[in-house]
Amino acid sequence: MKTITLYWSNICVLHKFEHNHLEKIREELLKENIDLRVEYFGIGYPRRMSEALLDESTPLPDMIVSTDLEVFENKEIYGRYCESLIDVCDYFSLKDRENYAQLYTDKRLLPFIAIPMMLYTRDSSYEGASLKDILERKVAFGGVNNSAVKCIYKYIWSKFGRDVAGDFLRNANVYDMPIQSMNAVKTGQADLALTPSIYALRADMEHEFAYPLSDGTIVLPSFAAARNSLDADLAVRILSMILTEDFCNFYVTSGDLVSAIEGTMENRFPALADSMYKYPKGEWFDSITPVEFYKDYCSILPGAIDYSVAV
Repeated sequence: MKTITLYWSNICVLHKFEHNHLEKIREELLKENIDLRVEYFGIGYPRRMSEALLDESTPLPDMIVSTDLEVFENKEIYGRYCESLIDVCDYFSLKDRENYAQLYTDKRLLPFIAIPMMLYTRDSSYEGASLKDILERKVAFGGVNNSAVKCIYKYIWSKFGRDVAGDFLRNANVYDMPIQSMNAVKTGQADLALTPSIYALRADMEHEFAYPLSDGTIVLPSFAAARNSLDADLAVRILSMILTEDFCNFYVTSGDLVSAIEGTMENRFPALADSMYKYPKGEWFDSITPVEFYKDYCSILPGAIDYSVAV
């Protein structure tokens, strides 16, 4: 019996669907004497994946699927295993559309889906607003210790500089969880929010409105990766069993996410389907050390966990 380990931390509100899907694949592989052992991380589990992998005593898995982006963006973590990764993007067809291009920066990381952060508001006059337009406004968003707040902060830092990003974060209404930004708008605690599409596109477009920013939509990718502890053909076959067209389409239809895999559906909201998906360039991640990032981040948000050191 060949044992293969998969570390999984993906879309928490769709986790039951993910778990059932992976269990079916596990049963299929057992018939081939392959034991796919899935270890889950994130909400509802004892540790975040980034927390586990920052601890050098944690064994490295054969495969990773994660929206916990510190696993890939934090050089202290990614440096542990990046040299052992297979160029998985060479084995999958990705959408050849300009708006996905910023997600295709590292051939070792397959961005099979991404979570768009949309402008959510009760004021329809914000339609057509750009990120630059709202930088000096008090904006609500949530997810201090997951990737949501960090992705917004990192992108603004990469695009407009550290000072602008810091001022934006200091002025924001920052919540523990992303859904709280939507509730803040609904209850009148905030005029506008940057909210994941899975929540924002529940807006009725009469009392609450959801718009992609006109200069592009900040997204949180979910990356899949495989290490050369597996034969490349076997790793790709298992990832292909997991990342099927139907599986990716479920995220698009049930979560209002976007899928980068060729042949999968586009988002039902045309303005979002055609939006430019924004993610920091690899050179920016290379230029920032985890210590430097978390020094600023934790000084602005005292409740933030410092993932530049093992916790």
